[in-house]
Amino acid sequence: MSADGCPIWIDLACDDLDASKHFYEHVLGWSFSDPAPDAGGWTMALAGDAPVAGLAPRRAGTPSAWSLYFATADSQATLAQVPELGGTVLVPAFDIVIGGTLMGRISAAADSAGAAFGLWEPHAMTGLQPTGAPGHPVWFELDSTDPARATAFYCSLFNATTESLGDPADYTTVVIDGGQRFGIWQMHGMTPAEIGSRWYTYLSVRDVDAACERVRAQGGEVLEVQDSPHGRWAFIADNQGARVYLMDVTVKV
Repeated sequence: MSADGCPIWIDLACDDLDASKHFYEHVLGWSFSDPAPDAGGWTMALAGDAPVAGLAPRRAGTPSAWSLYFATADSQATLAQVPELGGTVLVPAFDIVIGGTLMGRISAAADSAGAAFGLWEPHAMTGLQPTGAPGHPVWFELDSTDPARATAFYCSLFNATTESLGDPADYTTVVIDGGQRFGIWQMHGMTPAEIGSRWYTYLSVRDVDAACERVRAQGGEVLEVQDSPHGRWAFIADNQGARVYLMDVTVKV
């Protein structure tokens, strides 16, 4: 089981589920399981045979966007700490039962700088394992309006430590259970000012530029492409405006 605070799942909320499936099938090669009748339209995305993400119809009042979930062994105990650390509980924990099987307990909160995140207490659905393979989530990053405050929040919530990435100098990685799990910094100009702080996921590809061509061909938008010491990446909006990163960890400067 993933240690508390390790990224464990990502979900996409979208207006047109079929259009989103078509986009990610052609950009990343994902396939999709048939949704269970009692899953509310929620569909699992697969890279090969591995579960990597969920897609679901967007609820009224929520954006078309990707969400990140952190592992917790005890939802109630983790949520109880959130207000003590300056955050806000958005959705109290409740069970997810599909086909009579308890998949896990889900909840949502916002950190002390306003970024929303989810918590997943796994049962039958154990979540994802970032492997770096194409189509898999490979990194997770918080664009925060107050990185220092956010870092203190997550380190306290998940009993984590930090390391400096070195490039860029103001980038902090959060270490849990001996591994670097996610990064925190302020990416000026990447997140619209009206949104504030937001979590992002990097999805692995081989050949970022070829992937960008597929993004455009499927009605998405390429917002930025850069080389980095950690891999060549592209920041994109999918065909319904949800923003995510694509990254080739094999191409580094």
